[in-house]
Amino acid sequence: MTAIDIIIPFFNGSKFFQEQLESILKNDVENISLRLIIINDASSSEETIFLKKLLPPNCIYIENDKNLGVIKSVEKGLKTSTAPYIMLCDQDDVWLPNKIKDSLKRIVEIEGSAPALVYTDLVIVDSNLKTLHPSMHNFYQHNHQAVYPSILFHNIVTGCTIIINRKLLEVSLPFPDKVTMHDHWIAICAVFAGKIALLDAATILYRQHGGNQIGAPSKSTFYKFTHFREFVSKFYWHTEIKTAMSSALALRLQEQNLPNEAVFIQRVVEALARRNFFFLVKNRIIRGRFIRIIGQSALLLFKRRGA
Repeated sequence: MTAIDIIIPFFNGSKFFQEQLESILKNDVENISLRLIIINDASSSEETIFLKKLLPPNCIYIENDKNLGVIKSVEKGLKTSTAPYIMLCDQDDVWLPNKIKDSLKRIVEIEGSAPALVYTDLVIVDSNLKTLHPSMHNFYQHNHQAVYPSILFHNIVTGCTIIINRKLLEVSLPFPDKVTMHDHWIAICAVFAGKIALLDAATILYRQHGGNQIGAPSKSTFYKFTHFREFVSKFYWHTEIKTAMSSALALRLQEQNLPNEAVFIQRVVEALARRNFFFLVKNRIIRGRFIRIIGQSALLLFKRRGA
């Protein structure tokens, strides 16, 4: 029997959590030993009472003394895990019945002796689970054939879809001080230090509502033009965070005895620090549609001249 830990951060999520929990417990888990690790990120007393009433028997419950945010809460859950395989879960989605079984089967197929990650597609739904788009990957036109090395700049892995093995967990922990999101960090560790694969099926109803911390809808081009200062500021912030993540990754790759990858990532760090967009475009760190490449390159050049 294979053991899987599911990490679930919770913060004042009573509106949708019971439905999410029921969808997990209704999954097909034949020959799977399932354990939930639920981190209550300093929810209100009413929400905490609600949550404790729903805790299933095979569960580890952690209660933060203060609000740490989703990244630190996930990290705490990962550090608590002891299973050979780990999945991440949001508090407000719905898992489809074969998500756990199919994800486990796929990662066993690819992992060998390497750190490994499998991610899946999602159905975008509204707060009432009405379908907005049948495929998040098609909605964003993700290219899953070219994640190396563009994953450094453009994450296509949604954390609530992933399953990882213990070897990748050990590579990923502890998280660096600065990361865009935990799923992005884990994904780049998988790409550069192990294996990553897509399970090309939707396994989650990905709920969009006013309380989402991270949601599917993105800002329109019109919005970016009318809020250009805000857009540029966020772009620079993300660039600085990705520089810090890449620097941390170079050190992690050295620890994993992957010197060639470490040297390449260090060159990426230097290119980002110097706003060398020629290097970034040539090596496909910045990847996407032509207009996207031109726009990002222009912003990097503008930043270099303004520095």
